[in-house]
Amino acid sequence: MSVFRQTAVVKFAWCDFAGIMFFPRYFELCNDTVEAWFAEALGVSFRKLHGDLNLSVPTARMEADFRAASRMDDKLDIALTVERLGGASCAIRIRVTCRGEERFEARQIIVMTDRETLKSRRWPDSFRQKMLPYVEAD
Repeated sequence: MSVFRQTAVVKFAWCDFAGIMFFPRYFELCNDTVEAWFAEALGVSFRKLHGDLNLSVPTARMEADFRAASRMDDKLDIALTVERLGGASCAIRIRVTCRGEERFEARQIIVMTDRETLKSRRWPDSFRQKMLPYVEAD
C-alpha cells in the first residue's frame, strides 16, 4: 500500500490565543492534502479538475479526532490513505503526527461529481487506477 505524504509547519497565524493550533486549521490541512494528492499522485490539479474536466470532489462527510495539541513551529507529518474506493465516492484517512506523536486523524468521504449539476458520477478509470495503490489492505 502506498501512502501519500507531505509536511506542514505550524504558522503563528494558525494559532489561537492559547498558543496552540486552532482546530479549523486541521480541516484546511485536510483539504490542502487532498488537493496535493490529486495533483502529485493522481496527476490532475484542481485547476484542471474543476476547469478543463468540469468535475468536482466535494466532501460528503468528515469525522475527526484531535489527539494532542500542536504549537507554533511544530513540523507536522501528514499521511493520506484510502480506506474504501467506491464507484463515485472515496473514503480517505488523513493522519497528522509530530515527532511520532499522534496529533489528529480524520476520515473524509469525497464524491466525484459533475461540477455544474453536482450529481455524482463514477470515478474515471484513469483516476481509479492511480488511486488503487493508496487503498488500505483489509
